[in-house]
Amino acid sequence: MVFSIKLKIIFVNTQNKLYLFICKNISMSNSSNKFILDGLKFSNKTEFYQHLQLVLTKDLDWSIGNNLDAFSDILQGGYGTFEMHAPITITWKNFKKSEEILGSHYIKKLLNTIHEQSHITLEIEI
Repeated sequence: MVFSIKLKIIFVNTQNKLYLFICKNISMSNSSNKFILDGLKFSNKTEFYQHLQLVLTKDLDWSIGNNLDAFSDILQGGYGTFEMHAPITITWKNFKKSEEILGSHYIKKLLNTIHEQSHITLEIEI
């Protein structure tokens, strides 16, 4: 069994504001727990949450809420794609487009929510 400890420092520059996130991840090597959020897959907040549900859940017979509490709940896991608090990697593609759609204030809240989840490694592609 292989364990890895990652410490990732992420700088996100959004609208001339620089955010610093230090993301820690202690995990077993598992390539199946990688997920991609893509800013080109939604054009408003409702579609963002639909995209999130499509990517991070499976076989739900209900729709997730369009709010930060729902976002936090889904990130914890246990909704069909990964076990509760299992180590995962989220790659957020087209991040700049996401910020344009959702706004820098809301993006900051989303990033803070991700940062609160110690089992998540976040990779951002501008």
